[in-house]
Formats: sequence, C-alpha cells, structure tokens
Amino acid sequence: MNNKTYTKYAVRYDGRRSVAELPLGGIGTGTLTLDCKGRIKDIEIFNRPAKDLTPPYNFFSIYARAAGEEGRAMVLERRLTPPYSQARGYHPGRVAGLPRFAHSAMRIEYPFAYVELQDESMPVSVDLKAFNPFVPLDADASGIPAVVFRYEVTNRTEKSVDVTVCGSFCNTLMNRGFDAFDNFLTEPKNRNEYFDAGAFRGIAFSTAEEFRGELKYGTLALTTREQNVTHKATWLHRGWWDGAEDFWRDFSADGLLEAESRYAADGKTGGPDGYRVGSLGVCKTIAPHASETFEFAFSWCIPNRIRCWCEDAPVEENGTVRNYYAVKFGDAKGAAAYLWERLDRLESLSEAFREALFTSTYDRCVIEAFASTLSVLRSTTCFRLEDGRFLSYEGSHERVGSCDGNCTHVWNYAQTMAYFFPEFERSCREIEFNLETDEQGKMTFRTRKVFDDLPFDAFPALDGQLGTIIRLYRDWKISGDTDFLRSVFAKASAAFRFVFEYYAFDEDGLLSDRHHNTYDIEFYGATPLANVLLVAACRCYAAMCAALGKNGEEEKYLQFAEKLSKIIDEKLFNGRYYEQKIANVDEKVYQFGRGCLSDQLLGQFLAYMADLGDLLDPAHIRTAVRSVYEYNFKRSFADVPNVQRTFALNDEQGLVLCSWPFGGRPKQPFTYAEEVWTGVEYEVASLLVYQGFVKEAVSLVRAVRRRYDGYKRTPYNDVECGNYYARSLSSFGLIKALSGFRCDNAAGTMSFDPAVRKNDFRTFYINGREWGVYEQKKTGGVLQKRCTVLFRKE
Repeated sequence: MNNKTYTKYAVRYDGRRSVAELPLGGIGTGTLTLDCKGRIKDIEIFNRPAKDLTPPYNFFSIYARAAGEEGRAMVLERRLTPPYSQARGYHPGRVAGLPRFAHSAMRIEYPFAYVELQDESMPVSVDLKAFNPFVPLDADASGIPAVVFRYEVTNRTEKSVDVTVCGSFCNTLMNRGFDAFDNFLTEPKNRNEYFDAGAFRGIAFSTAEEFRGELKYGTLALTTREQNVTHKATWLHRGWWDGAEDFWRDFSADGLLEAESRYAADGKTGGPDGYRVGSLGVCKTIAPHASETFEFAFSWCIPNRIRCWCEDAPVEENGTVRNYYAVKFGDAKGAAAYLWERLDRLESLSEAFREALFTSTYDRCVIEAFASTLSVLRSTTCFRLEDGRFLSYEGSHERVGSCDGNCTHVWNYAQTMAYFFPEFERSCREIEFNLETDEQGKMTFRTRKVFDDLPFDAFPALDGQLGTIIRLYRDWKISGDTDFLRSVFAKASAAFRFVFEYYAFDEDGLLSDRHHNTYDIEFYGATPLANVLLVAACRCYAAMCAALGKNGEEEKYLQFAEKLSKIIDEKLFNGRYYEQKIANVDEKVYQFGRGCLSDQLLGQFLAYMADLGDLLDPAHIRTAVRSVYEYNFKRSFADVPNVQRTFALNDEQGLVLCSWPFGGRPKQPFTYAEEVWTGVEYEVASLLVYQGFVKEAVSLVRAVRRRYDGYKRTPYNDVECGNYYARSLSSFGLIKALSGFRCDNAAGTMSFDPAVRKNDFRTFYINGREWGVYEQKKTGGVLQKRCTVLFRKE
C-alpha cells in the first residue's frame, strides 16, 4: 500500500508548525489527535473534551538494523522543540529523552493525515498514514471508535534491514486525576492481555467488571492484522520508571519483546506505579530500496456518559446513558473486529471521497475551509445516545462542552450535516419540534427535555425558531421524505404561527419587537436579521403546506412574504445595506442601528441553502452583500480596537460582525460586534459567490485559512466559543454556491450551474442519497456533462 495518496494540493505543514494537527476518531466516539511531529495527544475518548491531556507512554517506536550493522531504535516522532520550560523537566511518561527523528512534515487531506519522518542516522525513512473511515451518508461506517496507524517504512540502503514497528499505550481506564497529566494514575485493578482472534491480534486493555456502571469504565485495544508480531502485554510494574527502562532496553536490543519482563514486579512503590502499559510490535525484513507497511489500529469503548449536559454533574443524581457506538460494537475488541473486517472497503470509499473533494476545481483555500470544519462532527462537540439521537454542544472547551443543547441559533448556520448525515438533522428536527416546542408553539433554543429535565427557561430565540422552519424545509427537500415532514409538521406549524402571535409588528408591517438572537442579547425595533428570516420561513412554510395539501395556508403566507419583502426593501435598505430601524439606538443597550451587520442577510443565506432563490430586490441584495465585504472586511487588525474576544490579531485579516461606515455607532453596541467568527465569514463568502463576487469571496476565505495556518492556530479546529465550533459548518455553503448545486429529492431533480471554470469544471457533490463527482467540459464547442456516482445509500 502506498501511504502517499494525497494530491498535489495537500498543504504541507513542517514539523515546526507546533499546532498543525488533526483529530482522529468516529462521529460520536471521541478522538485522538495526531500532530505534525507524529505525536499522539489530546486523548478525548472519555465522553468529554480533554485538550492537552496526554496520558503517559502513548507512542509508537521503530527498531531498524541493516545486515551486518548495529541496530538503532527511535520514537516515531520528530524531536521536541523549544521551549523546554517545565518546572521539573518533562514528565517521564513523555519519554522525551528517547531518540527521535530529526525531521517531520505533515500533510492533511481529510479524513487522512500523512506524516513523513526522516533522520540520516536511520537506514530507513518512515511515512505514516493515520485515519478513521469517513464515508458520507454512512453514519455507522463513519462512527467507528478507532484510529488506523499505517507506517510505511522504506529501506534507503543497499542491504536488507530488519525492522520492528511497535505501539505502546497506557491503560487509562478508571483513571484517577483526569484533569492533569501528572495526576493521571490508573486503577490498580486494570488489566492488559494479549489475544489472538485469528483475523487480528493484539492487546486488550480492561478494568474490573465491578466498575461497569462508572463513567470511566470501558475497554481499549491495540490490534493488527499482521502475523509476525512481538508483544509485551504489561510492562514491568514496579516503581519509579522501571517499566519504561525495561521496555526500552528490551526493544532497542533487537526489536523483539519479551512477553514477560526479566525482572520481578516486587510491589515496591517509589513512583507512579499505577501505569499499566502494553506494547505490540510488528516485525518484517525489508529488501534494499523496498518498502513494507506496518499496520495497527487503536480502538476504544467508553460506554457510559453523564445523563445531562454538565460533564461534572454528580452521577448519583443524574445517572448515566450509553453511547450509540457502545451499543453497536459492545467493546473495543468488537470495534476492532468490525473495522478490520470492513477496512479495505471503508478505506477505499474514504479515499474516493478524499479524491473527489480535493480534486475539485476550486481555489485550494475553499477546499481547506470546507474540509477543516468536517472535524466538528467527529469532535467532542457532537455525540449520539444509545437510541441513535444526535446531540451537540455549540463547541468544546478544554475540559467541558461549550453551550449545550443543540442550540438552534448556532446550528442554523451549519449546512454540512444536512447533506452528509441527514438522519442526524432529522433527529434534531424531531427534538426541536416534537419535544421542545410547547402547545402554544414556543420553542426552547436549547434542548433539556432530551434528558427529562425541565425546559430551558429563556426568552425564545427568534432567529433559531425561524431558522428551524427553514431547515425543516431544506431537510425535506434533501430527503424527499414527506412522511418525515408530516411527522413533525403539527408542532412545526405551531412554532411558525407562534411568531405572529407572540411578536409585535409596527405600522409599516415589519416585525419590530424585542427578539433574542445568536449574539446572546435582544434586538429591538425592526432588524433585517429578523425580518429577512421571516420572509424565508414564510416561503418554506407555504411550500410545505402545499405538499401536505394545505393550499389555503400556502397562498396566505406567500402573499405575506411578498408584501414583507417589499417593505424590507423600502424601509430598511439605506442605499448601501439593510440597517436596524429603531428610534433611539442608545435607549436600549446592545443594538446596532445604522451599522452594517454582517448577518443582515442570514435569511437570504439560508434561503440559498434551501434553493429558494432571492427573497428581496436582487439589486439590493447584491449591493448589501458587497457593502458587508467593503465595510467589514479588515485587511489588518493592528489599529482596530476591540475589547471583546479576539480571534484576529496584528496583520491578520478577517470580517468583523458589524461596522458603522456612516457613523451612528451606539455607545454600547451589541456584544461580539468587533469579533471575527469563521461561521459568519463562510456565510458571507457564500453570499458573495451568489452575487457574482467570486474574487472577493475567495479573498475572504483565504484570510481565514491564513489565520489557521498551523503556526498561529490549528488548521482543523475553527474556534469561537470553544473548539470545533458548530457555526463553522456553514462552510458547505461555499461548495454549494461555487458549484451552483441544487437538489430536490422530493421532486427528483438535481442540477449544477458553476460560478467558476464553467468550461472545465469538476466538483464533489452530495445530495442526501448519493455522492460522487460532477464534471462539465467544453469539447469542440459542445459542453459535455457527466455525473459519476461513487456511493449510493442503501
């Protein structure tokens, strides 16, 4: 197998880019992170975030001996780089003092990470390919709690070379002291055991059955399909760092491991004797200038999570609930068996997706923007309960989730999941309408009833409630499932009507009441944010009524939408953009008044995502979108004052949420006004494409990716209020806009109208039922079009 399957467009991150890294794991299972040095870090598999939590003795190593020469062993990582400022030096569990490779580089093409390792003192070079299967439209294949590590070792010499690649992992189950590395002590009743299951073999890490109901109970497994293995299921379990000393002396001698240590585990303690580490090696002889692969998988099953949104809540009061993946796979060995049995097919499909996406004819920054945000779905931001329901935070803090409850006004922006895993979006609609909308139609914007808790007590979020109506219409069109639409429509109808019964409209006919929104405050008066969303919701509701035979309702709300659209253009458009209509902008705190709000056309963005077309005067839309770019896109932040959260610094570029190009800035503008959110930047970039400003859209997206360059920020983690923030999933709008993709599975139609390279165009496409590659090419004056289906959902 050739590990270097990435395209020429793959970004290369030198090992000096200290934050270039990729989280690896299944959807709803947690992840491990691989960085550009080849290091495994951030073990986030215990149903909660765990940034910078790297348990001791988790690493791969290599032994290589050319014929007739002495062997050499190294950790399969790049050498550590400064600063070396720890108060007591590196903890022994980091094995920082063991030899490492002089050079490394990483390339990422989601879902694959590729790490190159080279050192002149070694007779071999090493290329790692690490991944978890990712197959759009197949949630189970994309939700395996495992990571594949495939090392391709190339003999650089004229002699044959004996090589062993060895993985070592610590049994971290039932750990005591979750929050800090130095306190990471494992339960004395943990056990490591070598096993051979015929098709695969390895080391199973477990703990006592008496802990089965505990949050940190579970199983781990390090396995391989290779036949010629060497193993040490449990390192010498004595005191201090005797186990590491014994392992390295054993491994570096000849690349073979003694199953039992030559030294007795005398039970004396002089250090962190709680660590129970196991190692599994694969041994091969490599011919001159040839290559061999050494393949491993690390799998896990941590079945129990707290039955509430607060990870630190007491279990005795809240109880636990099982993860979906734990029900499906049973334990870590079960997950490994599922993976190994299907790996060749799942890897082939994952490669097909990677190839289709990364060879699309877009600017590279656009592909990076979309691919980078896919990690949100596999991060601790998202999880699945045992009945399959999809739940999420807005993002992930270092140790706990950030802002719980499938927040409607944040997930409004997210478009990727609707196409890639539509059953997750349908799960959200069922929760939002059938569970979280009361009989009067008030929808809570954070789900609490999913854990049988009291409803979230807060002022309704108008943008979230209207956006959910639009997303329901979008999801129906993607699925073509009118029975699903019918199953939630009674509550959806109540939620829609609630807006007209609860909120006040002014004498002009604009919704002008207090309305809570995604900026965590209330706007007053008439805003484009609320009113354009209402136009879109009316259009969607009317179409759904027609599909369900409620024709009188259809005509009523189409007429209302048309009337409101004209009023918005007349009363809120100032000649350059749409502004807030409010008598005194300083009478109420946190308003924007005459400001140019980047989100002013959020409703139009959602309308384009639902294939509704223009909601307002097309000339006004075009001017407003161009104005957002002109006034809010900053080429430097060196002289831009901001006392709020800071996501862009110094000479970086980005789009602020609001500006006041013609004056009128409130004394205390709305929260976040000077901030830069990638989810909004991708939204605005998509709107720019729809208005024909492709160059401007690409410049905005390129600015984002330059901020996330692996030096300053990690490329696969768009942050806002937390890591892996859900709003960034608006990035699929870029693919949809640039390809001119439209899909209606209810009507059985799909079409493309590319905004770039119309005569030589290629793109990845996905329509909720299948995915593949669409191409159009002009040959001999004739435009030829072709769709190649790579996967169809059964």
